[in-house]
Amino acid sequence: MYLANAFHWDTFLDSAIVKNDSFYFRLKVPSSFEPYYASISYIDKDGRIRSFRYTNRALTTEKQAYLHSAFVLEPGITNVTGELTCFGEGDGYYCKGLEIKAGKETEVMYKHQMSGFGRLGTSDTTQRAAIIKRYQQEITEYPMAYTLLQDIYGSKEEYTDKELESLLSLFNTDVQHSGTAGKLKSFIGTRTQFRKEKAALAATDTSGNKKNWIVPSSKLNLLVFWASWCGPCREEIPELKKIHARFSGKGIHMISISIDKNQADWMKAVRQEAMPWEQVKVDSTEINRVKAGFNFSAIPLTVVTDHTGKEIRRYSGFSGNTEKELLSLFDALLKK
Repeated sequence: MYLANAFHWDTFLDSAIVKNDSFYFRLKVPSSFEPYYASISYIDKDGRIRSFRYTNRALTTEKQAYLHSAFVLEPGITNVTGELTCFGEGDGYYCKGLEIKAGKETEVMYKHQMSGFGRLGTSDTTQRAAIIKRYQQEITEYPMAYTLLQDIYGSKEEYTDKELESLLSLFNTDVQHSGTAGKLKSFIGTRTQFRKEKAALAATDTSGNKKNWIVPSSKLNLLVFWASWCGPCREEIPELKKIHARFSGKGIHMISISIDKNQADWMKAVRQEAMPWEQVKVDSTEINRVKAGFNFSAIPLTVVTDHTGKEIRRYSGFSGNTEKELLSLFDALLKK
């Protein structure tokens, strides 16, 4: 049997041999230990890694059974019992749920299995306020839950600094001094300061010259974050070309900002796509700061700012409506 982080299930942290239908892992708890999502796996006769599944007693009813392939590893004893009964083969392989008795963190995690805790997924002010209020209530009920903070950290780009600081303040002292809390504070600090640094809002073009992303003499700035390896980013380029053709010379500064790590890959893609607007690449050492500063983890991302760099609108991902939405926005803004 193998113990793994649930998010890295194929990287084993410990192993145990089954004897008399039993096995155990015995781990030392370092002073810096922080509870995390874990899984227990084994390798079947076909060489596939299979994970245990546990009955979620917090949600399971007579009519509906809920299973989970993870639990929270935390100090104390975690017991897994039951008979490993599996059916099918290949992708149709299925196992019944085992029983697990763990700590409070697992109880909290199972309660939120279907709630999507930590994610906001909306810019609507009313919906946003309601979701955050619900999260505040949950944290107040479970202020010791490291995993609730980890869930929030996983969606940190969706929050404002004020929202993150407010939620963090509701956890107990131990959680507020955890490694995750430290990373969250660092993220907030980086994001807050990033756009105040003029040098940060510049990158190198294909000729090796530094180009500023924000041009004060333009009415609007259109920043397109992309990379050569990003399929949706490249699918979006034909629409961006239409935008450029429509608004070129009308007060809109357009620039594509690559987060490629490989210079040659970026240069090749720039030549292939032949985009007739400014092209720059962020230095590989600055990619994480740029992501934090502009509050994103996925590309493509299109950000519209005013002449000072103040964000007006952003569009995440490629929906096929980029051209239509930007045309409507620019028409409205340029009339003012």
